[in-house]
Amino acid sequence: MSSADRGVQPSSSGSSDVGRMARGGGLNLMGAVVGQAALLGVITLIGHTLGTAAVGRYSVLYAMLTLLSLLSLAGFRAGLTRFVAIFLADDDSSRVRGTIRLGVGVTIGASLVISTALALFAPTVAHLYDNPALESGIRWIALALPAASFADAALAATQGWRSQREFALIGRIGDPLGLLAFTALFISLGWGVDGAIIALPASAWATAIVAAFALARRVRRVPAARAIMPARRIFSFSMVSWGSALAQTGLVWAGTLVLGAMASEEDVGVFSIAARLVSLAVFVMAPIIN
Repeated sequence: MSSADRGVQPSSSGSSDVGRMARGGGLNLMGAVVGQAALLGVITLIGHTLGTAAVGRYSVLYAMLTLLSLLSLAGFRAGLTRFVAIFLADDDSSRVRGTIRLGVGVTIGASLVISTALALFAPTVAHLYDNPALESGIRWIALALPAASFADAALAATQGWRSQREFALIGRIGDPLGLLAFTALFISLGWGVDGAIIALPASAWATAIVAAFALARRVRRVPAARAIMPARRIFSFSMVSWGSALAQTGLVWAGTLVLGAMASEEDVGVFSIAARLVSLAVFVMAPIIN
């Protein structure tokens, strides 16, 4: 006998959750398409106007920024989303505010320590690559790192409201398109590969500002309360998530860094272009899962 036959109305919560998941997955998928196209556009623009060697240098620095940003997050990307959602469902305003403060604070602190060390030891890192031209680019990456890490943490926190809107529109669409626009502008000004590299901190800080407003808008809806930081619970989950992220995403970018130390910039450029084309075939899964 069906629920209708028994006079019981089927719950709408299940269909509502499915609808929300479908909308979020669709928005993430659209964001991934636009984002991947924009990043491919950046690589294509650099390769077409500046040559394969410029792509190689840019790719090493981009990989460095991505990997160090992942290290700075310390697993809080997944942890912020998970625990903000849990404490929102529990109507626990104190722990919602405490979770955001803890996750964003640790991320900012870690990124500042790493970026400072990176800037100070830029000549040493460039020497390891036997490429003095990398030194200025490494310092630009150090400038971009705190902004990129903060933006990732802030947008992860907004996902705790069971919405992909800010994450997809700002992180997956706005940031790559902004990077493409800054790269095209600075190259058109005649700044060469340095202009393409400077576009990384310019885009990162623009994204961080927008992400900060998006998170602040969400937090304003949470009732005022004294922040409580469930640090042990959050760290225990985040460390596991951090290890998983390093094993997956981190190793992909680590490959570019290792190749950069062993091969010429031209070889790294060819590898990066090929890798970007291959990534177009597999990017669909991540936005659906997230």
